[in-house]
Amino acid sequence: MTDTDKITIPLKWLETTIEAAAQAAADLAIEKHTLACPIVAVTDRVRKLEIRSAAMLAFMLGSGVLGGGASAIVTYLLRSGGG
Repeated sequence: MTDTDKITIPLKWLETTIEAAAQAAADLAIEKHTLACPIVAVTDRVRKLEIRSAAMLAFMLGSGVLGGGASAIVTYLLRSGGG
C-alpha cells in the first residue's frame, strides 16, 4: 500500500453509524438514570403530600361551612324563640 492509496468510506454511512451508536448510548444512560435516580421517589412523595394537603383543606373548608350553617340555624332558632 502506497501513500496515494486511500480507503474511502461513504460519509453518510459513517454519520448514521455514529449517530445510531450515540443514540443507543444516550438511551441506555437515560434508562439507567431513570431507574437509579432518587428524585423519582421524591416526586411520588410530593404528589402524595399534595393530595393529602388538598384533602385536608377540603375537609377544613367543609367543616367550616357545616359548622357555620349549624351555628346560623341555632342562632336563628334562639332569636326567633324556638320556632
